[in-house]
Amino acid sequence: MEDDLTLVTFNDSARLQQSWPWWHWVLTGILAACQVSLTPSAVYRGGGSQDNLPAIDYHSVPMVGSPDAPYVVTVLFDYQCSHCQQIHFMLDEAIRRYAGKLAFALCPAPLNTQCNPYIPRDVDEFKNSCELAKIALAVWVAEREMFPAFENWMFTFESGDSWRPRSLETARAKAVELVGQAKFDAAWSDPWIGQYLQTSTQIYGQTIQNGKGGVPKLIFGPHWVIPEPYNAEDLVIILQKSLAVPMP
Repeated sequence: MEDDLTLVTFNDSARLQQSWPWWHWVLTGILAACQVSLTPSAVYRGGGSQDNLPAIDYHSVPMVGSPDAPYVVTVLFDYQCSHCQQIHFMLDEAIRRYAGKLAFALCPAPLNTQCNPYIPRDVDEFKNSCELAKIALAVWVAEREMFPAFENWMFTFESGDSWRPRSLETARAKAVELVGQAKFDAAWSDPWIGQYLQTSTQIYGQTIQNGKGGVPKLIFGPHWVIPEPYNAEDLVIILQKSLAVPMP
């Protein structure tokens, strides 16, 4: 008897659907399409690290936001990475949505074997990554107040409708323009630059999964993720759902 009731209910439902007007199906299709388009792919790859990652003193490294924020997310990136460029300009808005309770520690992790031993082979796309990271960190060492201007310039469009990484020559010239030649030269030889790059690449190496790495990579506690946000709202969702960053 229960089967008969189920069958009747199914048949009634089918007859009802057949009687719906054409515009009902169009509206249903539009709503379904909107749901798909509004659901971000969000995460390309994610995981967790069982190892203790190298500690970072947030007061001594480049930051977006306050080093005293209760929630600090580590960002691994490369100055020649287009996805890193896209996410860079979402960080400030994410911090604003957290009312300053969120910050990002910037850790250059160049995808080049010259300074990153966890990269299996070099590709032409990232041939200048190590030197660009060193130039940026030299600006930080020389004059911390100038670093945000340099960082934003590195990821800003020069011309046209697509972003192009800065060349070594233009990056070095911009650094000298901001901090002066003498300060830049002194900072360039500071051993901290190499030490911090080593720390950043160690973090990169300890968050490789199944032999595969990548940037940009966000890390919070033992959790890490390679995000693909469309905007800052998506980024905040990723922080909360994939990295377990508490809500503000």
